[in-house]
Amino acid sequence: MKPVLLLYYSRDGQTKKIMQFIAQHMSCQLSTCVVALTANGESINIEKYSAVLIAGGVRHGAHPKALTRWIKEHSQQLDAKQTGLISVNLTARKVNRDQIDSNPYLKKWLLELNFRPDMVGVFAGALQYSKYALTDKLLVKLIMKMTNGPTDTSKDYEFTDWSQVTDFSNKFSDLILSSA
Repeated sequence: MKPVLLLYYSRDGQTKKIMQFIAQHMSCQLSTCVVALTANGESINIEKYSAVLIAGGVRHGAHPKALTRWIKEHSQQLDAKQTGLISVNLTARKVNRDQIDSNPYLKKWLLELNFRPDMVGVFAGALQYSKYALTDKLLVKLIMKMTNGPTDTSKDYEFTDWSQVTDFSNKFSDLILSSA
């Protein structure tokens, strides 16, 4: 079986951390290859892979433009493979906002894309005040105040539910293995 491509775009590192966790978890059953997409996009030979899992985090209210563009440009090739899509966002930290049908960012992204993945996941990300520029830090603090989130900018907060990530990883592995 060909390896599985785990493609992500990460600005502050939490999406990368999630994809590395999935790669490590899936490597027990499947060969995986983790690739970071750069801001200007890149040429990736999708034919080398049996399946593709894509992840992007929300920043300033949207998923990465480079990743969205890449997905649209490769939608026909993606349709011919087992695929998964993951949205990482802070809204998913809230009760009942970590589901496909209740997460506004994921719903909006799916409407924007030209392909329908076989599996979709949404995970809460991390609030990393220490990595933000002053203007971003103040903006995020204001948003957190309005949404009852943490506002102490001297700390970073991780909201990712790793058991949820493990569950998704198991199901995606099963999907790939059942189609092989």
